[in-house]
Amino acid sequence: MGRAKGWGAAQTGQPVMHSPGRPGIIQREAKVAFWNRILIDRINPFEAAYSVLAKAMDEKSLRQVQASIAAKKTSMPFEEAKEMTKRAVLFKKERGRNPDISSPDAWEKKMAEGVAAYSRYVAQMKAEKARQESGDV
Repeated sequence: MGRAKGWGAAQTGQPVMHSPGRPGIIQREAKVAFWNRILIDRINPFEAAYSVLAKAMDEKSLRQVQASIAAKKTSMPFEEAKEMTKRAVLFKKERGRNPDISSPDAWEKKMAEGVAAYSRYVAQMKAEKARQESGDV
């Protein structure tokens, strides 16, 4: 009975590299590492883009992105958003800063969500008005 071919010889046609006492172990480890990398890329295809962004962005810009994502998740009626925006103006006068959407304080977070929702409503109304004025009803 002959000895079975190693991974390297069977898959690539190249000779199998042997380590003392364990034939083909180096080639098998290389294959496992290769397939692990392919599986990781399939599970997380944005890893390369994320690593570039993580190096290029500072804490302030990452917080802006986080706030933008959180604001898009917010759904609040127009009147409530308008009221929260008024309260956010008072908050800014009292504390000297805008309410933070990622704040642990629920009230501050709700005001920030209201401001985001209100600004989204205003932008939608402006876009609708511009569309009507241009005749694209």
